[in-house]
Amino acid sequence: MLGPYDHHYIQRTLDQGLRYRLISEAEALEREDVRRLGPLEGTRVRHVLRGVRALALTRIYGDKVAVILIEAVPTAIVIEDAKVAQGYRDFLEFLWVVTGRKGV
Repeated sequence: MLGPYDHHYIQRTLDQGLRYRLISEAEALEREDVRRLGPLEGTRVRHVLRGVRALALTRIYGDKVAVILIEAVPTAIVIEDAKVAQGYRDFLEFLWVVTGRKGV
């Protein structure tokens, strides 16, 4: 997560009438900015197993995919391709379903 910027991005997304779904590390539950997302109207949060780490964020919008490496100075890679964007959507939808199962 990118801290305050991430919250700003999420709020802008919600203000535009879009929904926001987040698949996050279980350890993120200990962070206030992540706990706040659950009650926000238009957001849903699910978590992967403890110990599973993500060193990059993925954002999909239109025909674009942004992969943001989480470092002291974040680095973003943007791919503009409809097939790549759909592939990421399908994969993240799969993760969404899996993280919603009991015991996961």
